[in-house]
Amino acid sequence: MDFDFAVEWVKLHKDSILRFARKFVNFSPYEVEDFISAANEASLMAALQSTDEVQFRKQFWLSFRAVLRSIVPNPQSEEWSSSVPSHLCSADIPDNIPHTSTQCLDYTTESILLSVREYLPDTDRKLLYLVLGLSPEGKLSCREVGDKLGCSKQNVSKLFKRCLRDIRKLVEAGKVSKDVNLELDHPGKYFEIVFEELYPPMRE
Repeated sequence: MDFDFAVEWVKLHKDSILRFARKFVNFSPYEVEDFISAANEASLMAALQSTDEVQFRKQFWLSFRAVLRSIVPNPQSEEWSSSVPSHLCSADIPDNIPHTSTQCLDYTTESILLSVREYLPDTDRKLLYLVLGLSPEGKLSCREVGDKLGCSKQNVSKLFKRCLRDIRKLVEAGKVSKDVNLELDHPGKYFEIVFEELYPPMRE
């Protein structure tokens, strides 16, 4: 069997392939349509190992299941997948951020970071970006962040604590009140609570 046949076969059986793949969507960081790429990979493997269409069909489904197993973690596992869905990934934090009404902010990772980023040096912004899981790799450990920044895990922990301290000072001083309107007597303390809830002590 040749590769042209394999690609055409996937197109002809797309509906059946997607119906089969749909059951795995909840356990992976992919959309249903993304599984067509996995199907194309499986069809090429099947084409190399088949001499007729009957054999190709059998080999395709075996290969497709094997490919799915490699990208879909065990749904019974507590870890599931550490990958970030492609539509939530960004290569970097954009330089020009449009103004966002305070009514729209829900104080999630992104809104907190966006509200203070202009007051932080580049090093702190990069550190927060990695530690808070906003990079395509997702949330990283101290050691992993240190590898990317070229410092030890102990330094990462110290830098992160310093960042939080500086952010609390900014909030207490009212410098970010235009974006983070917490309406509390001690917004800096609330900010600390938010971070502690969202980001428990980092794993080594």
